[in-house]
Amino acid sequence: KPSFPSVLANVQNDKLAQIKSDALTRLPGGAIVSTGDALAAWLANQLGSKLMIYAINARGKDAVAPPDCIGNVCWSPCVLPSSNDGQWSATDIRRAVTTHKKDNIHSIGCIPTAKFGMCTNWTKVQHSPNFGAEMYYSLLAHAGWFNFPAPFHTIYQATPQETVIISSGLTAKQAADLQTAWKELGVTSVHINPARTVIGWDWQK
Repeated sequence: KPSFPSVLANVQNDKLAQIKSDALTRLPGGAIVSTGDALAAWLANQLGSKLMIYAINARGKDAVAPPDCIGNVCWSPCVLPSSNDGQWSATDIRRAVTTHKKDNIHSIGCIPTAKFGMCTNWTKVQHSPNFGAEMYYSLLAHAGWFNFPAPFHTIYQATPQETVIISSGLTAKQAADLQTAWKELGVTSVHINPARTVIGWDWQK
């Protein structure tokens, strides 16, 4: 089965705040975006993504499922960058979150899998029933480390001060570039897991 390099970053809250602050400086005054919006756009820009599927929590919304439904319920709209130069903005992600808009992706033609992306923020999507006790952290919902043959970002809150971001299914250059970008942001705990060191998954078999 195929395997691809992955990047694991332990990101402190102040670094996420910096990503959001930088995103807001490029938006009109009064623009409203979340840290998650800014982070997804930042990841897409680092990897040169042309198309992203972004998972959105759907529990308790539009009668899709009750808010206390056991299990993960999400929409996954396709998102395209709105700028002519292909750069992603946090508002591109915010548009998908607020309108569940599915862009017309037929006009972009064929793209290599490395230019495709998927982003799942388990902190927002994963259902965490408390069963009478408060739960503070979001955990990965799968026992294995799924390594898709295209960039896949899994985000979860490890502690109240730290978010763990796993970007798998990368090319060697994407992994190196993303590691550099995290380090330039000031993230000190960021590592590349070489190909063949994590579970591979071939969605064609």
